Amino acid sequence: MEDTFTDLALPGYGERHRLITAVLAAEHTPALALIGASHERWEIEVASDAMDPPQRLVRHPLRSQKPVGVIQELYGLLIAHDAVRRVMHEAAMRAGIDPDRLRFINAVRLVCDAIPECQMVAPEQQPQL
Repeated sequence: MEDTFTDLALPGYGERHRLITAVLAAEHTPALALIGASHERWEIEVASDAMDPPQRLVRHPLRSQKPVGVIQELYGLLIAHDAVRRVMHEAAMRAGIDPDRLRFINAVRLVCDAIPECQMVAPEQQPQL
């Protein structure tokens, strides 16, 4: 099955791409469903890869020297990643767009820029932010 990427942000935009699969029973799995599933799989992989670059920016991504501390730091990173993804999802829903169109690193930068402002605002005003 061939397809053309219509998202400007995707590498290979406008080029024809071919999906090769081992699924032989087309009546059970239509080609368009396979293409959609393939795109979703790549979006998930790109989302998972988004966790890696911020870690490479620091010399010592994990500060703990003991296994318990490393596990705690990893849980903290996963919780922070989930929090940013939830904010991205909420923002996309409010804007009426697909959450996959938002870039993780841009969301991280926005959250980091907002932290000082959130710290200066009185607790009762935080929902307005």
